[in-house]
Amino acid sequence: MNKYVNQTLIFGLAGGFACFLWFIIVYYAGANPFYSFSQKLVILLQAVICYIAIRYFREKYFNDAFSFGEGILCGLLVTVLLSVFCSVMVYAFIEIVDPEMVVSHIAELKKYLIENKKLLVDESSIDVYEGNFKNVDGVTTYTLVLDEFIWKIIRGLMFTILSSLTLRRSKV
Repeated sequence: MNKYVNQTLIFGLAGGFACFLWFIIVYYAGANPFYSFSQKLVILLQAVICYIAIRYFREKYFNDAFSFGEGILCGLLVTVLLSVFCSVMVYAFIEIVDPEMVVSHIAELKKYLIENKKLLVDESSIDVYEGNFKNVDGVTTYTLVLDEFIWKIIRGLMFTILSSLTLRRSKV
């Protein structure tokens, strides 16, 4: 079990730092790091890190004979560590460096809802639209970071399953 913890800790922290670094780059470039466009590279980074971690683990500890379950365990540990580390760093950054980031994010969400009101009402209903508009005021630093954390876990689980399936090999 120790080998799982040591290597996954390295990959999880490195991946979390890489995701946080991208968050910082997008922030200082003047864009909103919580919008979907800025998340595209984070998704790619997370997929590559999961794949590399599982592959490295397979080659170093299992002589290329690796079960699906071992891949899942390694990938999930990396994903959880990456998600926790990045989320804590993003939360600290927002609280220390720019607490107004949440206010500007709320303003951008409201602007988006207003600009796309007709489309959103046509797809759902006016009640759903008004409910979503009211819920935007409830966004806090905690809810933003929690949302990021949950999406990183969900994506990491998908990447872990795919990587474990493609990298598994039976002992001959």
